[in-house]
Amino acid sequence: MVSCIRKLANRVSFVCCTSGETSTTALLRSYHSTRGANDLYRTVRIWEAARATSAASTFFDPIQIGENGQRFLDGGTVANNPVRQLWGEAVDMIDQQALTNDLNCLISIGTGEPSYKGFDDTVMGIVNTLSSIATETEETANSFHQEQSRLFDKRVCYRYNVPRGMGDIGLAETEQRAAIKSMTDAYLQSELIQSSMRSCVRVLKQRQCTSDFA
Repeated sequence: MVSCIRKLANRVSFVCCTSGETSTTALLRSYHSTRGANDLYRTVRIWEAARATSAASTFFDPIQIGENGQRFLDGGTVANNPVRQLWGEAVDMIDQQALTNDLNCLISIGTGEPSYKGFDDTVMGIVNTLSSIATETEETANSFHQEQSRLFDKRVCYRYNVPRGMGDIGLAETEQRAAIKSMTDAYLQSELIQSSMRSCVRVLKQRQCTSDFA
């Protein structure tokens, strides 16, 4: 997933990957950061970053990039919802207080909420449960909402995610496209989401007017 933040008139971006050597989240940035590796900033190409962040382990092999041939794979392995990585980068670049006061709009889009499931205490069940915990998104979204409730109250942060089982559809289940489309349509037609989207559009229009005026 590519996450974008704006600082003054400059647009910067980064992608989340998982380090093949440490199994921790790594960020490949289009800008210099004291938290990032200079050699990766200098040498990584856009296609390499895109390939690294999308290298789901069950579908693609890790990619080796950089001067030292570091291995990277799917960012969703340990940062399936990278909202905290986005916020951390913005705070580093702008300042916590200024960001909280001046943020115009932040939109988070999920890939579907999974159904509730009981805890299976068999060996295989524990493995599957730990795997689902590692790739969770809604808990991260809810925690961020709680931590930054002021921004949601001000209606500058929005979260959209289709509920009722779409999160249980696997990446390889292409035959479920009709179900995905139908679930998404039903979600977007609800009055609660329509109201939220109207509010979001107003915020984005105001931001565009401000940018054009400036």
